[in-house]
Amino acid sequence: ADDADAEEADDESADADDVTDSDSNADENADESASENADAEEADDENADENETETGGVVEADRSNSGANQSDEETTAVPADEADENADEADNADESANENADAEEADDESADADADADSDSDAEEAGDADAEAEEADDESADAETEETRDNPYRDEALEKADAMLARLRRHNGNDLEAISEDVSDAVYNADDKASYENTGYTSQVLADWLFDEDREAGDTDLLEDGDIFYVVVFHERFRDEEKTVKIRHILITPEEVEEEETADDEELTEEEQAERDAAREAAEEAAKETAKEKADEIYQEWKDGDATEESFAALAKEYTDDSNGDQGGLYERVYDGQMVTEFNDWCFDPDRKPGDTDIVETTYGYHVMYYVGDDLPRWEAQVFDDLKSEDYSNWAESLSADAVITRHDFGMRFV
Repeated sequence: ADDADAEEADDESADADDVTDSDSNADENADESASENADAEEADDENADENETETGGVVEADRSNSGANQSDEETTAVPADEADENADEADNADESANENADAEEADDESADADADADSDSDAEEAGDADAEAEEADDESADAETEETRDNPYRDEALEKADAMLARLRRHNGNDLEAISEDVSDAVYNADDKASYENTGYTSQVLADWLFDEDREAGDTDLLEDGDIFYVVVFHERFRDEEKTVKIRHILITPEEVEEEETADDEELTEEEQAERDAAREAAEEAAKETAKEKADEIYQEWKDGDATEESFAALAKEYTDDSNGDQGGLYERVYDGQMVTEFNDWCFDPDRKPGDTDIVETTYGYHVMYYVGDDLPRWEAQVFDDLKSEDYSNWAESLSADAVITRHDFGMRFV
């Protein structure tokens, strides 16, 4: 009986030591977690100071670091707190098991087994609880990045934007440019020909506001897109009635002058390099002159012939270096600013009229030009091109919709 009592006392001492070790480890982990979170918070404050910028009368501040680190702190602290609670539960379970062993000494082995099972179950429950807590904290981290209460720079941005909007509304939506000049580092933008597909802005929030079907002239608002605020005013909605044009051209490009090769171990003197550069420039000028002569000859051939649009198209098919030779050198729905400068300026000369011809030099070479006439308004041309592109895509997809594709390993060896 004395031996059994001694063995039982040893078991109780061992269980107590295990509980004490568990409490010690949990406290040690909590201390380490608190230290790590303190370091993270300090680093986050430094990041917030470094990331302050201002733009457009609106302060742009990077708050993502701050939000993420605050979430990490919570994520780390919660598992540490629950570890202490789980340790206490395990301690209570072990003491209960020992009390049962004292009362029913004959069932000591069974009580020990039950205690072990209870301990394993508690550990599994603690692990599940920790996993759920970690998942909840991850969701909290995502939400926390949207919080702004700990970012003073963003608050300053909002205050400036609110003040600008209030002034804008007192001016009935006018003088936004002048108002923005009173705000340090403000950036003012205006667009009198914005389109939904090409607003010139990087903000989809701004584009969606501008092209909302309920938008009315004079509307003002303050928009938030991430860490940026926009003070906006809407003037009007309209269709772009500017004309597009239809032209034909014959492109003659100068022959490319090949670079004179130099041996790897050959080093040219400055005089030799200058002579080589001069020779190359002379060759390029000669090639341009040859191209110009050819363009003149084609132009003259057209003049000596029927001198019609149809005869011009025939010459384009025969001579042009452009890719639209099969279409007789035809470009349709050309809008102002689409082509290279010299080409564009000739097409959109205010005095341009159907049947005009000339030779225009650009960086591509020499263009024998024929002005067919005005084409669709810009807005209608855009609709036409969009529908045409959509129809082509649908047609191309239909060609392979019911196709059966078979792969042959023999052929793949040559790919």
